[in-house]
Amino acid sequence: MLDAQLVFAEDLDCTVAAGSTVESTNVVYIPQFTDAKGNSANDRPNMSGKLVLNVMVTDTDFKSNTGTTSPVFRLFADSDATDVAQDGDQVLEKTITIDTAGANYPVGTKIMSVPLPMDQFKPYLELQCEAPSGGNNVAQGKITAWIGWGTNETD
Repeated sequence: MLDAQLVFAEDLDCTVAAGSTVESTNVVYIPQFTDAKGNSANDRPNMSGKLVLNVMVTDTDFKSNTGTTSPVFRLFADSDATDVAQDGDQVLEKTITIDTAGANYPVGTKIMSVPLPMDQFKPYLELQCEAPSGGNNVAQGKITAWIGWGTNETD
């Protein structure tokens, strides 16, 4: 069972036309550390280095409408929960390549499990999936994405 406050989306439909994006249904809040008096202790919400972004294919294989395409997953951070992916800072990015058969990323495939940076970043996080301009459409594909506690895996 996942903590609902750390889930970006469950079965998020990433079917998008080339040049378009879809954002996660939830914005995740990672609070700043505070001392015993409630004062900000530092500006690094991931001091342990153990928080990871997990993205898995769920419910529907990832397929392109024709040939191959390379959807891009981006994580954004912002100081408020409004329009995070539009006006926030990009924290990380991962590109995958899919085809019409859906063989590369079938249901159950891990797209990524990437450590969040230990550097300073803003506390509100949102995930975005884009089908790049000039490429093919993402014809189908659903993901579940969440922040979890993990090892320093980098795929």
